[in-house]
Amino acid sequence: MSSSDDSTVINAAANAILNVSIEKIKSLVKRFNNRDVLFVDDDSIIDLTRDQMKSGEWSLYEGFLKTPRLRVLLRVGLTLRRLENDKEKLSALIVKIHNKYGSDGLHIAEFIQRGLLRDFVSDVVGKIESHDEMVLLIEDLFDNLNNRCTFVKNSDSEEKIVDKVKIRLIANVPTEYLVFAKGSAFDLGLRIRQKLHTLLIEFEIPYKMSSNESEKTLIMILSRNNI
Repeated sequence: MSSSDDSTVINAAANAILNVSIEKIKSLVKRFNNRDVLFVDDDSIIDLTRDQMKSGEWSLYEGFLKTPRLRVLLRVGLTLRRLENDKEKLSALIVKIHNKYGSDGLHIAEFIQRGLLRDFVSDVVGKIESHDEMVLLIEDLFDNLNNRCTFVKNSDSEEKIVDKVKIRLIANVPTEYLVFAKGSAFDLGLRIRQKLHTLLIEFEIPYKMSSNESEKTLIMILSRNNI
């Protein structure tokens, strides 16, 4: 092999090493910049969580979420929505969120995924007087989500759901309470909505109810009258 051939081989090897090093550095930088979501452990999903920070919902809500934990849950909650047509990746991300943040964290992420934060903010925005009040309202909602929201399943008992909501309204007196029914539970949700409407009147519970429904999805928001 001639000296020119040796130089060509050496230069090719050097360039290959340099390219590998550059790619490794880029990978390390990307992982550092997304260190809050490294628990996802899937580069394609990490990229997707990063894309959520360019979305309108992120721009709207991130100013109301002051803790790093809630900001991460906002990112992965929006990502869950993007993955709804990819059941395998959706299921994998749900498991990762549960492993990292437990049931409470997963419920917050799913709450965001289902658009319930959007409906909650839309319902209360005209009733508050400051940005700080909205921050406290959302933090209180997420800190007590299991006592402020019911997700209706098709197998649920209509009477038990209505009784559960009644007890929580009277015992906890939340500012807002949400009931969510989707898909196969939609028709059950409609019956529950009618019973809750009657319940508020008969027992003079100081809440008013609004609801949104679209594409077999029903969201009921019960708001305390004195806010």
